[in-house]
Amino acid sequence: MSSTWPFSGRGEQLARLRSSPAGVVVLGPAGAGKSRLVAEAVRGQRGVAWVRATTAAAELPLGAFAHLLPASPPSANLLKWASESIDAAVLVVDDAHALDPASAALVHFLAAQRRVRLLVTVRSGERPPDAIVALWKDDLLPSLSLEALSLEETAEVLAGALDGKVESGSLTRLWRTSQGNPLYLRELVLSGVLRDVGGLWLWHGPLLMSTTMRETIAARIGDLGPEERSALEHLALGEPLGADLLASLTSPAAVQGLEGRQLVTVQADERRLPVRLAHPLYGEVIRASCGTLRTRTILHTLADAVSSSGLRRRDDVLRVAVWRLDAGDRADPSLLLRACGHARAVRDLPLAERLARAAGDSGEAWLALASILFLLDRYTEAAEFFTRAWSAPLSPTHRMECAAMGTLNLVWGLGRHDTSMLDEAMGRTSDPGERQILRCFAASVRLHTGDLDAASAEIASALRSPEPLGTAARGSVLTTEARCGRPPARPPGRWSASPSSWPSWRRSRRPSPAWPASCSTTARWPPPCRGISTGPTGSPRCCPAGRSTSGRGTGSPCRRASAGPTCCGCADGCPTP
Repeated sequence: MSSTWPFSGRGEQLARLRSSPAGVVVLGPAGAGKSRLVAEAVRGQRGVAWVRATTAAAELPLGAFAHLLPASPPSANLLKWASESIDAAVLVVDDAHALDPASAALVHFLAAQRRVRLLVTVRSGERPPDAIVALWKDDLLPSLSLEALSLEETAEVLAGALDGKVESGSLTRLWRTSQGNPLYLRELVLSGVLRDVGGLWLWHGPLLMSTTMRETIAARIGDLGPEERSALEHLALGEPLGADLLASLTSPAAVQGLEGRQLVTVQADERRLPVRLAHPLYGEVIRASCGTLRTRTILHTLADAVSSSGLRRRDDVLRVAVWRLDAGDRADPSLLLRACGHARAVRDLPLAERLARAAGDSGEAWLALASILFLLDRYTEAAEFFTRAWSAPLSPTHRMECAAMGTLNLVWGLGRHDTSMLDEAMGRTSDPGERQILRCFAASVRLHTGDLDAASAEIASALRSPEPLGTAARGSVLTTEARCGRPPARPPGRWSASPSSWPSWRRSRRPSPAWPASCSTTARWPPPCRGISTGPTGSPRCCPAGRSTSGRGTGSPCRRASAGPTCCGCADGCPTP
């Protein structure tokens, strides 16, 4: 990592500062890089004087200019004396919003006289003296608003600071967390959230806030009244919250005051007014200052408030369930299972696992947990919970799901050609539609294991069902027939798709499932070659697409140890001819 933080990403703004003859007023939020930009603009120039305004110096007239003025001021015409005492070609006034009235008047006087080139920085969101506002309001100096760094500018800054490239996902996370604020970005990097892995920097571990960053953000938040702090705490633990809900939990005046101070944002979303913290790092600071008991109280309050509204929004179930768990409350198992489904749908599998484990000991909870463990590639653990779920009471739909997912976990995950759970499920149900779905799934499993005759038999049984074939069932039929080297069957009146759509189905190498929803990510196609035939010399031979020259497979997987030199080059890594 570079020892100094490089300047980059502000080329256009830098050129504008250097080319303005009278000077520029630079406006921007804290940490946007106003001072660094101005310093870069005057680097290497002669006759540059700096004035840095502070709250302490503002207590004294011309306090910020004390180092540039003589010891004894005159009794009259103070501004003229002060302006003539400044012997500099370029005057930089940093944080001009904190100037005392006399110093602000001097800056305005210098701008009107045009005796010195002025570069002035002003923090947005503050109330600078009227004389400073008049600089750009009365066109004495042009203004330049410093926006947040773009994703590309952030990448440029990090490349220079780290002497390397940041992985794209880590780069996006840094950019979103810092919201393009150079100061926050720098402190994030210095906190050690990035790790060099073979020349590529990746985000590693949880977000860590340095003392400097924490103090900077706390200073930006400023002093808070009890209700304002309560509102920020509720947002830090539960954002976004509706404006009406937040106001009812705290007070309308507090929410309005926070919006006025730009600590929260309110944006209309159809009929709602969601309130969010103005910066994600505000939440980190607020949460860190909340004690355990206070945090649990707020989470309990939020869960009760949103639950009482009827859980109308699609993410309310997941949010309330997590709040209940984090608050230490006993949550309804049905709520936890619904939330588990939501977490799984958005691919937050660690959260889905946590919710499933908290849902208790029931067949449905074990099934949900087993399915998530399968998606996490933890097949041995998944098998244990599939077995528990299979032995517990389940609804017909969940029984089908358990049979399908449990079989797939055994065959694909553990490499055991065990379809007993699937066979038992087909024996338990008398519903033609359910049997058809299970048979189509069984055909795909047997196709994967290389038992092509059994796969064809399952498809034939499915086609004899009086039920119309669903989308995924059609895909399974066509895939199986194509893998077996036979033309796709089309029983009259059974296919809703027109003949013109058949080629697209034949080209599809991954049928969309018609079986339970949890199987939606389980089909990993194309399956490896599993058909073994006997070559002219009697040696085992892997045949293309799992087919032997006689159209018959043995059901043994194709492996290097058993495949001859004429193997087709399947996914098992056999040599090609």
